[in-house]
Amino acid sequence: MKVTALLATLSLIGTGSTTPPKPPQAGSLSPRTAASPKLTYFDLSKAESFGPAQSWNEQSDRETEIIPSAVSPSRVAVIARALYLWLVFTPLLSTALPAAWSPAFRCNLWYPLVCWTLARGGAAWIKWAQWASTRPDILPEQLCAQLAKLQTAAPAHSYAYTKQEVENTFGRALEEVFQDFSENPVASGSIAQVHFARYEGEKVAVKVRHPNVAKQLSIDFRIMRWAADVVSVIPGLSWLNLRQSVEAFSHTMTGQTLLDVEGNHLALFNHNFRTWDDVKFPKPIVSSEAVLVESFMEGRLVSDFIGFDDVSLVGDASGSGASAVVVRGRLPLEVAHFVVTRGEDLYLQMLLVDGLMHADLHPGNILVTMASSNSGTVSGKTQITLVDAGMVASLKPSEQKHFVGLLACMGEGDGDGAAAHVLAFSDAQTCASEACRAEFRLAMRDLFMSRCRGYGTNIDLALVLRGVLSLVREHGVRIDVNYATLVMNALCLDGLANALLPDYNIMDAAAPLLRAYAKLESFTSNGKAEGGKGNGLLKSMGIPIAMKRKRKHDAWVNERLARIDPSDPGALEERRKLLTKTFWNTIGSMGLNMGQKKM
Repeated sequence: MKVTALLATLSLIGTGSTTPPKPPQAGSLSPRTAASPKLTYFDLSKAESFGPAQSWNEQSDRETEIIPSAVSPSRVAVIARALYLWLVFTPLLSTALPAAWSPAFRCNLWYPLVCWTLARGGAAWIKWAQWASTRPDILPEQLCAQLAKLQTAAPAHSYAYTKQEVENTFGRALEEVFQDFSENPVASGSIAQVHFARYEGEKVAVKVRHPNVAKQLSIDFRIMRWAADVVSVIPGLSWLNLRQSVEAFSHTMTGQTLLDVEGNHLALFNHNFRTWDDVKFPKPIVSSEAVLVESFMEGRLVSDFIGFDDVSLVGDASGSGASAVVVRGRLPLEVAHFVVTRGEDLYLQMLLVDGLMHADLHPGNILVTMASSNSGTVSGKTQITLVDAGMVASLKPSEQKHFVGLLACMGEGDGDGAAAHVLAFSDAQTCASEACRAEFRLAMRDLFMSRCRGYGTNIDLALVLRGVLSLVREHGVRIDVNYATLVMNALCLDGLANALLPDYNIMDAAAPLLRAYAKLESFTSNGKAEGGKGNGLLKSMGIPIAMKRKRKHDAWVNERLARIDPSDPGALEERRKLLTKTFWNTIGSMGLNMGQKKM
């Protein structure tokens, strides 16, 4: 352990000290000077004062502002970090073979070791674990259960560092800025941790960036780039295109270290969803690059309801090992339906109307507040809150058009149309020859014939998207970073629905909105309306009408789910029928039915 700690310290040589200077005594700080971190105060009543949204790949352009040495970390730092990661990962790799052979060892020892290893690997590894925990469709449920712990319980830094960072930010003693401040963090993620406090008489959450996180990321991604370059020269592995993946992920993570940008994104989201009374975002109050003060939001993390408390091994009738899990308390079915349907509404509103996507929609970033019921009287309102807006995607109209086009073609079972949209996912398309494009179109057509037959056929969104990504790799099709973000968010949404509401099909539920958008696109592109403002006006009016009708249907289903008596012998079948009765069944009444493609 001493050797590991020494290597962790050496890995930051040349990139700044790992130990912060001793903070000044309370009350001894002078007023903030020009050299102090820049503070931004927010007034949500003045939308014109908000800065423009910055996609995470744009945020990364500011990397050298916060890590001046990140461009060229010392050789000693890189070697020490590589050795540290080797020591941390060695126990995991050396026990992989026994884990493959023994289910008991795998579930009870190796999966917890995976979680422990990734937690100590640093921010990049923790972020991957957070995403992976939402994918029980591609990873074992027991592993997802372990990784889910890192959504809010990643390693935390000391209170002494938090106090110093806050005081450096405000130029005053912490006690002069906050009337109360919790020493223990209530949550810790890959980039920062959160403390509860009281600011100007109001209960707030204070987000403080972990020490040296950006510097460590810079070194880690240098190592990852080197590893990707090595893999690329190994015969048979160059198709993985790992270098491009590492570059995209490095931009993603670097961008999230800028908490002042996150504060601005929260202001924009609050403005965009100001009329949604059951969807909330924290209100930013004041921010700097390393500290963000925002309103305190009530609720429980959705991830609390889709994890697993305990994993044990039992034997099945054949004598072989089979895993069994004890599931945490589930959400009431009507609340689970609300979370999934409103989560889908959020995604579609951001994609179809706003063009500003929250790009980190895992369950650890979603809070749910449930209406309480006493003596048959319901008080309060069920609502969801999205937190952690450090990672967003600001979409261009062309990006909206082609990604929505892909989803719409999936709904219509149109493989040729889907291929055309995917080939437009980059202005510098590497699959440029007509032969390459023809082969890709043919492969997409075959994929859709086997896995994606259109609305009403129970489309498995994750299965189809993974199939599309497999063809993208196989045929060398390039997709730009915002499209990759949109795909990942769609996979997270699908994973959330599968975990909370397995009988719900999000593609069928999205049909009225996707068809409304497609019809409006067709209306404008055929010359019936001019582009620009006219196009935007049509969408800003037509899409909300379709969404309002979907919301009305979802509320109707919620109400009936709440009325079902669990003791009724037919309760399960009644629930199944309600959950599979999506708004797709009533599209025709909206006058937006474009006709399903005949297969």
